[in-house]
Order: sequence, then structure tokens, then C-alpha cells
Amino acid sequence: MAVQKPAKPFVHLHVHSMYSLLDGACRTGDLVARAKALDQPAIAVTDHGCLFGLVDFYAKAKDAGVKPIVGIEAYVAPGSRLDRTATGVKDGGYHLLLLAENLEGYQNLLKLASIAYTEGFYYKPRIDKDVLRAHSAGLIGTSACLGGEIPGALMKDDRKRARELAETYAELFGPDRFFIELQKHIREQDEVNPHLMDLADRLGLGCVATNDVHFLLEDDHKPHDALCCISTGKLVSDDSRMKYPTQLYLKSTSEMYAAMSHPKWYEACENAFTIAERCNVELPFGKSFAPVVKIERT
Repeated sequence: MAVQKPAKPFVHLHVHSMYSLLDGACRTGDLVARAKALDQPAIAVTDHGCLFGLVDFYAKAKDAGVKPIVGIEAYVAPGSRLDRTATGVKDGGYHLLLLAENLEGYQNLLKLASIAYTEGFYYKPRIDKDVLRAHSAGLIGTSACLGGEIPGALMKDDRKRARELAETYAELFGPDRFFIELQKHIREQDEVNPHLMDLADRLGLGCVATNDVHFLLEDDHKPHDALCCISTGKLVSDDSRMKYPTQLYLKSTSEMYAAMSHPKWYEACENAFTIAERCNVELPFGKSFAPVVKIERT
């Protein structure tokens, strides 16, 4: 099947900057400059469990005329965020992508990130579905990478569980604010994608394409590989260590659309742009939010 010519520019919604410590290798200014050079009108930064780079990224994107999309890749605990019982399975939590659609969503991201560190930290800063439900307003969620709960169930061939989870998240966010995320990097993802597409169709959910960006250019894979060795305490020469796919760079619009010929993929690429249009967070820089303290004299 011939690949259709892109009707809309692609927008990267799943991106890790250097603030995804020892995991992302992208400087915020370089991300913005690269998106602008590729004629991509917006870009997200979704660092692991934190908003450390938010102000730096937001200011640089605004200065460059690129729309900044505020988000995180959250860690969702298998059960309660307060449970620290070692299971050996996903103690650090499942991945879930969260994007702020408006100022309320941004404020909820701040709350969730804070709760993840102050209440849910166990290996990673974790939230759970209860606290997510309480602070989901103004947020768009996606099922994330293979580290997400829904793809994880499909990798175990548990389609019933995957459907139950998708229904839960669709109810939690609302069906128009939860998307099934598709990626094209490795064999395992290729095996799961058809099931993700089918699940989206069965539940009436949209799909969104991402590239899970961890480094800026294709040639940056080796430096990023070295960074990951520092993070995991491994040697580059160790063939048994975890290695990231070579394709996790900030691809052009044409590269993203051409990654897969399936019509659902084309729609998912268009949805990335549509979601970006919906995300409009204006941070009130220059305004003081410090409380006014009045001292009464006696």
C-alpha cells in the first residue's frame, strides 16, 4: 500500500529531555530548534515522573514561536501508591503519558507530580488510579509505550485484561481524552500494534502515533547509549545489557508518516497534530503567586 502524503504536520507528543535524568539526552533548546527546523508547529516534553524542565522548555519554545505542550510520562503503581510491598514486577509503576490540555490540566499535573514524590515514591515517583481520578480534569492521557499497563497486558496475551484497563482509563479521562498510543521501533511493538488498533476500534477510542524520543538526531544513538550505561552501571562492551532502539530520535513529519503503511497509522499521525491543537497552556509569567502576609500589631 502506498503511503499517503501527509495532510498535517506531525507533532511529537512523547519526548524525553535531559531532565529525564540519565535517560533522555535532549537539551530543551535543541528540541525546540529541531522542531522548528522540521516545520513542526509544536512539541511536547514528557519527562519521566517530573516537571523539572518545564519552565526552561516553555520559555525557550515560546521565544522560538513553537507551541510548548506540557506533559509527563507518569509512573502508575500496580495497586495503591502507598503500597511498598516488593513484588519484583513493576514496583516502579507502569508508564502513562499525561498532557495538559489547559491551565487546569497543568495545575493537576503539578499536583500529581508532587503527590508522586511525597506519597508514592517507591523506586520511582508513582501515582495511582485513585489520585489520577481526583486530578484528571484538563488532562489528555495515552496508553504509552510497551511499559504501559495496556500494552503490557497484550504482551502477555491477556486481551480481556487489556480491554478492562482501556475501559477504566477511558472512563477516568473521558473517551475523547484518552488515546491508544502506537509506536514503530521494535519487533515486540510490531506484534502488539494490531491488537492496540483493534482495541481502539472496539472501544471507539482514537489512536495516536509517537516516537518516544530520547535523543535528538539519529547519529546521537551512541552517545545516548553511553549515557544509559552510566545510568545502569554497565559497560558499553556488555552485550547482555539493555539497549535502546536506534530510532528514538526526533523524526521529520515524512519519516513519521512513512514508518508504517497501515491506514490506522496515518490517522494516528494526524491525531498527534489534533491533540497538539487542543493543548493550550498559557503560563502567567511575571505574576506573583506569593501569599500576602498581614501582620497585625497589638
